[in-house]
Amino acid sequence: MLNALAIDLKPSATPKTWLTAAAKTTVNGTAGAEAFSAPNGQATLAGGAGDDTYTVWHDTVRILETAGGGIDTLQSYANAILLPDFVENLQLMWSNTAGRGNALDNIIAGGTGSQTIDGGAGNDILTGGADADAFIIARGSGTDLITDFQAGIDKILLQGYALYDFASVQAGLRQSGADTILSLGGGESLLLRNTLASSLTAGDFRLPVNPSHPGMRLTFADEFNSLSASASGGGTTWKTSLKIFDQLRTLTTNHEAQYYSDSSVGVNPFSLSNGILDITAAPGGNPLNLAYTSGLLSSAHSFAQQYGYFEVRAQLPAGQGFWPAFWLLPADGGWPPEIDIFEVLGNDPTTAYFSLHSTVAGGGTNKVSLLPDLSGGFHTYGLDWAADTIRWYVDGNLVAQAATPADMHRPMYMLLNLAVGDTGSWPGKYDASLPTGHMLVDYVHVWQTGIAAPAAKAPAVSIVTGPDSAAALGGSYTLRPDGSDLYDFSKARAGVTLDAATMSTKATHTVTGSSFADEVHAGAGPLNATLGAGDDVFFFGKGLSRVGGGAGNDTFVLTKGSIVANDHIIDFHRALPTGGEHDMLRFEGFSAAAHLDYKSSSGALQYYVVVDGATTSPVIAVQLAGSTGTLTAQDYVFVAA
Repeated sequence: MLNALAIDLKPSATPKTWLTAAAKTTVNGTAGAEAFSAPNGQATLAGGAGDDTYTVWHDTVRILETAGGGIDTLQSYANAILLPDFVENLQLMWSNTAGRGNALDNIIAGGTGSQTIDGGAGNDILTGGADADAFIIARGSGTDLITDFQAGIDKILLQGYALYDFASVQAGLRQSGADTILSLGGGESLLLRNTLASSLTAGDFRLPVNPSHPGMRLTFADEFNSLSASASGGGTTWKTSLKIFDQLRTLTTNHEAQYYSDSSVGVNPFSLSNGILDITAAPGGNPLNLAYTSGLLSSAHSFAQQYGYFEVRAQLPAGQGFWPAFWLLPADGGWPPEIDIFEVLGNDPTTAYFSLHSTVAGGGTNKVSLLPDLSGGFHTYGLDWAADTIRWYVDGNLVAQAATPADMHRPMYMLLNLAVGDTGSWPGKYDASLPTGHMLVDYVHVWQTGIAAPAAKAPAVSIVTGPDSAAALGGSYTLRPDGSDLYDFSKARAGVTLDAATMSTKATHTVTGSSFADEVHAGAGPLNATLGAGDDVFFFGKGLSRVGGGAGNDTFVLTKGSIVANDHIIDFHRALPTGGEHDMLRFEGFSAAAHLDYKSSSGALQYYVVVDGATTSPVIAVQLAGSTGTLTAQDYVFVAA
C-alpha cells in the first residue's frame, strides 16, 4: 500500500504459530510469523525476526521488537494504546478507543465504531473504517494519508499549526485528481484520498485556539508573583475555602482525604518561587482529622464572568489519589451547573477529563487519552465558553467540545485545587508510599469579548456627533432655560453611541436613551442619563454622573481615576436565583488585588468604595431595584490594569 510519498508500506504475513502469555510471564518468539496474545495483561511479548502479530486487551502489556525484525502488527482492544517501537502497523479493534503510531511509517486502521487515530511521527497511512472517526494531525508528524475521510462525519484535529480558522485551512487546500492535498507548511502535508476540496467545511476540522485571542480583552490575570488569598476571600483575589459565603474545607460527598488549609488554620499549603505557585498536598494534622492538608483557590468574592476564554498554565502531580482540577461554579451559589476545565487523576497523568454537570440535557464527560505526561512539565488548559458551544484545549489544541447546556448562561467563578482521594472516591484511595503531591501553577488568565458599540439599525447616523445629529436619529436636542441641554432619543430608530466630548459645550448634559442598546460616555462635566429598554453601556467620566439604566441588562463602567464622589446608579438590578434583569458594575484599570467594599446604606441606596492597595476610591452610590441585600461577586467584575 503506497503512502502519500509513494512509499510502499507492507502488512504482516499471516501467522503460522499462536502463542499466549499468562499474566506476569514472558513469551519469546522465533524467526517465523507468529501470533502473540496476552488476555490478562502485565505480560512481556518478545517477537523474533519474523512478521509478528500481537493482540492485547490492556496497555500494560510490554512488547519488545528490534529494528529489522520483520513487519509487525499490534491488534489493540485497549482503551488507548501507543504503538511500541519497531512495530509497523496498528489495528484498533473496538469502538471508542484511541491509538497513536510511532516514529516509523505506520499503517493504522480502525474498525466498526468511532476511533481516535494519531499517526505520530512518520509518513503514515490512516484508515478510520465505519462510523465517525477523529484523525489527529500534529505539527512535526510528517505527511500522512487518510484513505477514507468522510466529510460531514469524520473530524480532522490540526494541532500545533498556525491555522486558527477555516479560511486559513482553505488557503492550503488544492485538488489533485480525485484527491485533496492540504499543505501544512514546513514540508508537511495531508492527503485525503478520493475527497473533493469543495466538499470540506469548517465543521470537518478542529483547529487550535489563536493565542492572541483577537476581539477579546484580558479581564483577569494572576501571574503569582505574589499571592492574595484569605479564608473568607474578603479583600483578596482568592478565597481558600469552598462555597461563596461558607468556609467549607473538604467535600465529604466526594470521599476526599484532604483538608483545604491556609496559614490561618495552621498548615500553609501555598508557596511561591520565581512566579510559580506551589499547591502542596501532604500528610498533616488538621481540624477534621483528614489524612492530608492541601490547597484550594476560589475567585468567589473577586471575579465571575459569563462566557469567555479561561486558561491556566500548570504542572500536575503524578501518584495514586492525587486529583488536581480547574473548574467553574455559578456566582449565584447554585449547583449544578458546573464546568470542569480539566480534571486529572494522578495514577494516569496522560489522560484528562473535561466535564459539564447540568440539570438539563447536554452534560457529560469527555475523556481524552494519549496526552503528554502532564506531570512532566508545564501545559496550558483552556476553555472557550460561548453561548452556543463550549470547547476545551490542551496546549492550545482543541481536544473536546460540546453544545452549551441551557443552564450555563450565567456568570461563574473559578476554582483551582489539588484534591486527594480516599476510599470510595473517583481516583481511589491515596498511596501512603507517595505522600506528597505538588500542583505548580504559572498563571491564570481570563479573556472576554470586548465591549462593542451597540448594533445600530442605521449605522450612518448611530454616532451622535453634536446637537445637529440628534434629529437625524429620530431624537431631539433642547437648550434649557437654566443653560443645560437635553438629548432625547426616546423615539430614536436605533441605538445610539454618545460621547460627552462631541456634545455641546454646556456645563451639564441630560440624556434620555432609546429603546435599543445605547452606549454613553460621560465627560468632565455633570451628566444625568435615563436609559431605555436595551442592554446599555454607560461609562462614568470625571464629572459627577447620575444614571438609570432602565430595562435590559446594563453595564456601568467605572475607571480608576475617573470616579467622582457620589457617582450614582439609581436602578441597579442584582443577579437573582429567579433570573430576570441583571446589571453589572465593571471596574477598569485597577490592579488584580483591588476589591469592592460596602460602606453603608440608607434604604435601597447603598454606598461602596474600591480599595486598591493603599488607594481608596471616592464613594459610589448604588440604588437597588427589585431586590435587597448587598452586591456580590456576580454583580461586578474587575478588569486588571
